[in-house]
Amino acid sequence: MTRILLLLLAGCPLAEPPLSALDCDEVRVGDVVGMATEGSGPHPGDDALRVSGWASHQRGLTIRTVEVAGLEADNEGFNFDAWSATVPPPVLLQLADGEDSLELEVVATDVCGVEHVVDEVEVVLTEPLLVERLELEVAPPGDEDWLPALSTVAAQVVVSANAEAASATVELDASLGDFAGGNTVTLAGDGLDDASATVLFSSGEAGTALLTASSGEEVATATVRIAGPPLLVPDLLALAPGALTSVQVLSDGRVDRCEATAASGILVTSGGVDISITPAAVDVDGDGRVDLQVEVEAGLAVAASVDVVCEDPYGQEGSAAISASP
Repeated sequence: MTRILLLLLAGCPLAEPPLSALDCDEVRVGDVVGMATEGSGPHPGDDALRVSGWASHQRGLTIRTVEVAGLEADNEGFNFDAWSATVPPPVLLQLADGEDSLELEVVATDVCGVEHVVDEVEVVLTEPLLVERLELEVAPPGDEDWLPALSTVAAQVVVSANAEAASATVELDASLGDFAGGNTVTLAGDGLDDASATVLFSSGEAGTALLTASSGEEVATATVRIAGPPLLVPDLLALAPGALTSVQVLSDGRVDRCEATAASGILVTSGGVDISITPAAVDVDGDGRVDLQVEVEAGLAVAASVDVVCEDPYGQEGSAAISASP
């Protein structure tokens, strides 16, 4: 019987020990202290208000809930030593009751059911910040108009709006890739010139990224081309003596250079330049692609092989292997 009881206990979590009446009789309203560290001050009446802070029970008892204006806060630490709550706009306006300021009471309730007022948050409701015009501009680094599929290389994204929109929040979105620091920016300005914000954008995936900025009914979009490494087509050739063929270098960005290892009997050129001696990347026929020409010596007597590597300005590489046998 003892063994069965121990097994049963091992499979069931122990409940919190009950408090004695004496324990709860000793609890006073002032036993919980705390503070709202964020949320007070001016706030647009049409935005949800985030209030956060800390609380601590002086006698070490459990704090069951923390409420802001009657709304339960999330426990983000141990025993509410960090908490946050969100007050939606309708609740703010209802509590303000036509006034432009209000006080939100922060109340903690402990395990004994005793309520403790730990702080009051003073909020001044302001007129919504009007974004009447929104623009989005993407500036890749250097003179390029594209980005590599390297998350370590970023473009500057500039969000701008009318001067009156200074301090407004703008939401950002990207069909692929990420914005450094998150998907929201706060516009800055002096109230005279355009309000603006700058954020970095990068992607580890090739494609065309659609970037979107939005605030209220205003939306702005921009696109940026993201290129992977150059692709050599074909990337594997086995040739016979006297063969003459071409290789195209495909890229959604720009090919900066191609070079080949030297091998007796195989010549690889781009625009007439021997790329085993001088790296080159020439679009011979004007189709926007780099062209390479491979020529095998007609009297080739010994097998030979060449490796070709093409690189873009960001160091992304593509390669091809060429061999020839008599």
